[in-house]
Amino acid sequence: QDRRILSIMLSAILTLAFVGFACSTPRPRGGKSTSRLASLIQDKQELAQGVHMLFVDAGSSGSKVVAFGQKETGVKLLTQCTDDHVKNGRTNKGVASLAYTKDECAWRIGTKSDELKPLDDPHKYAEELLQLLFNTYKGASGSGDVTKVKNGRAVPILGTAGMRLLSKADNQKVWDYLCGKSHANLTIAQAGDRCGTIPGTTEAYYEYLANAVAGKSKELTGTFTIGGASAQIAIPLKTHDDVTAFNNLRSKIVSKIDCTKLQLPNGEQVPYFNTILKGGPKKECVDDYITFRPKEEIVASDNVEQNNIQSDQIEGVGLISFLGLRGSGTFLAGGVNEIDHWAEKAHCNTKETTFDQCATNLQAALDQDILFSGVREYFQSNALDIKNFSYNTYAAFPKAMGMKHVHGSDMAWDLKRELATECSKDNSLRFGYKGQNSCMKALFTSLFVTSFFDKRSSGGGHHDSKDLTYEPQHAGWGNGFIEEAAVRDPDRRLSAPALINSLPSIHLSRRSSSFLDGARIHHHGSV
Repeated sequence: QDRRILSIMLSAILTLAFVGFACSTPRPRGGKSTSRLASLIQDKQELAQGVHMLFVDAGSSGSKVVAFGQKETGVKLLTQCTDDHVKNGRTNKGVASLAYTKDECAWRIGTKSDELKPLDDPHKYAEELLQLLFNTYKGASGSGDVTKVKNGRAVPILGTAGMRLLSKADNQKVWDYLCGKSHANLTIAQAGDRCGTIPGTTEAYYEYLANAVAGKSKELTGTFTIGGASAQIAIPLKTHDDVTAFNNLRSKIVSKIDCTKLQLPNGEQVPYFNTILKGGPKKECVDDYITFRPKEEIVASDNVEQNNIQSDQIEGVGLISFLGLRGSGTFLAGGVNEIDHWAEKAHCNTKETTFDQCATNLQAALDQDILFSGVREYFQSNALDIKNFSYNTYAAFPKAMGMKHVHGSDMAWDLKRELATECSKDNSLRFGYKGQNSCMKALFTSLFVTSFFDKRSSGGGHHDSKDLTYEPQHAGWGNGFIEEAAVRDPDRRLSAPALINSLPSIHLSRRSSSFLDGARIHHHGSV
């Protein structure tokens, strides 16, 4: 009888402790906790057995619906205003365009393979999104049976830079259209960790993790990415001195930044989404733009962590995100579309101005950008012992801009040379895929390399182009998100008796609760 009572008490204690552990899982620095996503996946073997995980990346150009299974299958739902409304300044795309009224935008939605059709009611957007997600899952799995969708009742949808360029009130408006909505036997997650906007440094972390999982150069590799509205850098930091230098950079940014002066084009303050929130109203936005994540908070499968990230050789990762604010609060660097908006404002997309003058103006504006200029000085002053940095989005890939004679390890310098030749003839020149690139957009892509690295033949500086790889890949930051979610303790859902029985087999990483460590050792001896 005493043993039975003791067993019941132990079960209750372990249950309470396990709930406490689940709730107290460390929150990722600079971002919202994703710990509850652990309940979505048993392990990666499940995905190989026909089970699928669904996810929506609400980017600045559209919402990419993704079905993760034996392979990743994704389709982007394009969302934008009519051409006439775009000409009147209604340029937000993707879910961010839902912040407009119907009269301001007259939304058009569809995929690349379809003709865009009108969306008359923003409340219907969730249905369109979930129907496309269902069709994508059905095509990937060969079945319309959503019982094999692991997270069909709480599909994550996370917004990135496009949503960071909306006010706090507009963020709330957009997510109210989406979070918790159901259609086609699928339901979007409730507002919070799995339905909302993430800070740029969290996006940088997931891009870093995605490259470690699916990039061509995985081992101990830093990442550079550019999107439509923001650009990110992730830097593995190998030594305590490296961490000190990076934190000194962060402190320098803290001393210069005033969060209240970072404003959207409509004059409202830029919202921030990190959960660190230190320094009061003028400073608490900083970790949206620059933060350090120690290796204890890097979550990945054992193989990725040991062989690719090589966490035993680093102290952590420095994360940087540039949000294009067209010069507000000195912030200019960001995604290429925001550079285009700056160029339009500066009349640098017309024949009325010269390329040389606009190139000088862009460089001067970047010199004034406290984050960009600080990061540039950091790279020029610190000899990081990282032998590979990967530029792995197309907007960060100089060769992808569409200019001739741009190739090899020095392609960023080639691009700058070709722009000086071709754009000097016509500063309004459009080129590349469907004429989407402009002289200033392409110049920023070049500067996103040449500002931080030296040309191979120059023989000077701490970092040169021999350290660079250009490898655009389609994994996307969502792949890093899934990698982290899949690894966070999948046994969390077990009942107390099952938990007791499973304790010997639970792999307790350095992130684990000391109570569970103690319970395992107490019942099964030290390991």
